[in-house]
Order: sequence, then C-alpha cells, then structure tokens
Amino acid sequence: MIKIFFHVLSMIIAIYIINTKDYLNAIITYTVFSLFSAVIYFLNYGPDVAIAEIAISSAIVPLIFIIAISKQNEFIVIGDVFMGVSTEKEEYILKILNEFTKINNLKLKIEKDSKYLYMSGVFREVNVDLSIETLKNDKGYYFIGKESSDLMLKMEKFVEKHKDVNVILMPDISMLRGDN
Repeated sequence: MIKIFFHVLSMIIAIYIINTKDYLNAIITYTVFSLFSAVIYFLNYGPDVAIAEIAISSAIVPLIFIIAISKQNEFIVIGDVFMGVSTEKEEYILKILNEFTKINNLKLKIEKDSKYLYMSGVFREVNVDLSIETLKNDKGYYFIGKESSDLMLKMEKFVEKHKDVNVILMPDISMLRGDN
C-alpha cells in the first residue's frame, strides 16, 4: 500500500514539474521527486540504487540546474570600447546597453579584461552574448552576436534608432575570432 502511495505521489509531482513555469520551484519539486524515487527504490529492495539516487538526483543535479539558471539572466559584453581609450564612447555604449538590459530584465556584465577578446575554442572562459567593435574611422560601432540568439534579434531592432550602430549576426561569435 505504501509503495502505491509513493508511485502515485511521484506521478503527480512529475506532472507538476512538467507544467510549472517557475524554474526554481521546478528544481525544488524535482529534488522532492528524486527523494520519493529513492524511497521507491529502497522499498523495492534496491538500497544501493536509492543511495545513488539521493546523491546524484537530489543533490548534484539540482545544484547544476541552479547554477545554469543563475547565469541565464546575464548579458555578457566584451569590446574594444571598454579598454579605457575614450570615456565618452564608453558612456555612450553603456547608455545603450543599460537601456536594452533594463527593457529585457537582464543583468549587464561587461568583461573589460582584454584576454576575453582573444580567447579561442574550448579554452573560452566566458560565453559572450555581444562583442562590440569600434569602426576604424571612429564613426560608429559594430555590435556582433550570434544569429541564433533571441536577444541579438531584439538588439537589432532596439538599435535601429542609433545610426552609428550596426548589428552583425554571425552563425557563431567564435567564428569572428577564428575559433573553428
């Protein structure tokens, strides 16, 4: 009877996890689901599987989910305009980026360290959303990002009012730096 109770409860929780829109709530509920699964394994004489379920699905996997979700609201930007050459240019670009991130409910994160401009391949430490390049004649900027990014499609529409900003959508931003 207790086995059936845990099976039914697990199915209800699984349906709830699938239908919820709140990620944090889904992660917490997933942890509870994993604990109930561990109880089911234990009741079916699989204590070793139950211990593995508790260790992996109730502890490690939710931690990975929480880390992934925490990174989801960041808009990471690199560019030569942030190298301290001209504060006027930097302020202009920051004004655009702050307005864009505010509208899209994102946290702006600017990587000012020049090493991010020249990273390549699997050795990249940061997943960059936008790379900003100043035109050689100082008459404008290229905003370069991934064409698969919904944010970059929004950025393309957002900067239409700025005649000195051109958006370039690349298949992968790493192609710009020769990562392939």
